Amino acid sequence: RSALFPYTTLFRSKILLLCSIIVSSITYAQEFEITQTGILEKGSNKDFVIIKSEGKSAKELYNSTVKHIGKNNGKVLEDEKYEHIKWQTYIPKITYVEELLTKNYIDGYITIQVSFKDNRAKYEIIAADFKCPNNGKKLVIRSTGMTDTSYFIYRRNGTLVETKAKSDIEEYFKKDIKSILEQDNW
Repeated sequence: RSALFPYTTLFRSKILLLCSIIVSSITYAQEFEITQTGILEKGSNKDFVIIKSEGKSAKELYNSTVKHIGKNNGKVLEDEKYEHIKWQTYIPKITYVEELLTKNYIDGYITIQVSFKDNRAKYEIIAADFKCPNNGKKLVIRSTGMTDTSYFIYRRNGTLVETKAKSDIEEYFKKDIKSILEQDNW
C-alpha cells in the first residue's frame, strides 16, 4: 500500500484538477457579459454564444426553442423552420438604477435570433434596448459624452458605474439560455 500511495495521491489530484478545469469551462461557456464594447460571449469577443447539445438534430433544437419562446410570451419576427428563428421579448423591470435615493426601474426590449445545426445552436442578441418608463431615459452600455442624459453602465473613460444593472442583465441572458436547455426534449 505504501508503495502505491504516492501514485494514488498524484492520480487523485490530477483527476480533481481535470474535473475542476472541465467544470469551469462548462460554466464559463454559454454566457454573455457586458463590456464597454457591447454584450459579448464571456471570455471572447464574439457577439453570440454556441449552445451545444450532442445527439440532437436541428429540428429537435428548433422545437425546444419554439417551446421556450411560447413560455416567455415572445413575439416571433422571423421563422425559417429548423434553420433559424428570431423573436422579440419584453422584460419588465429587468434591473433598476438608483438616482437621488429613488429606484428607477428599467424595462428590456430584446431581439434574439437562434440558428440551428445538428448538435448545436447559435444564440445571438440582435438588439437590446433598455428604457425607464417613468422618465423616458435609456440605459446604455457606454456614455457618449458630457451631454448624454441616459443612464450608462460604463462611463466614457471606461469606468464601470452601474454594477447592479450589468449583473442583472447578464443574469437574464444566462437564465434565458439555461431555460432553452431545460426544455423537455432538449
